[in-house]
Amino acid sequence: MTDNQLKLIELSKKYEVVKDVMKEVGAELEIATLAVAHEIGLGTFFQDVDGTVFRVAKPKGTYVAFKELTYERTRRHASEKPGISLKDARDAGYDVK
Repeated sequence: MTDNQLKLIELSKKYEVVKDVMKEVGAELEIATLAVAHEIGLGTFFQDVDGTVFRVAKPKGTYVAFKELTYERTRRHASEKPGISLKDARDAGYDVK
């Protein structure tokens, strides 16, 4: 086997493990999102200790099957596309940078 083939095999094994973990975490996250929606309602903001602002919302989309609910948040890194703009978070009364 070539080095590239060995690398592909190694990475595919790692990927499958991560994919399985992501599936489990995704299921737990969906349950937690539903719980927060029942707790505080859709569209309500909340903030973590690091300053990230979250909001439970219905996903937007027309042609793709989406989960019933999702969460949105302000970005953590400059390169991310946020679900909540810093302006919206500030307008909701949160102190964000």
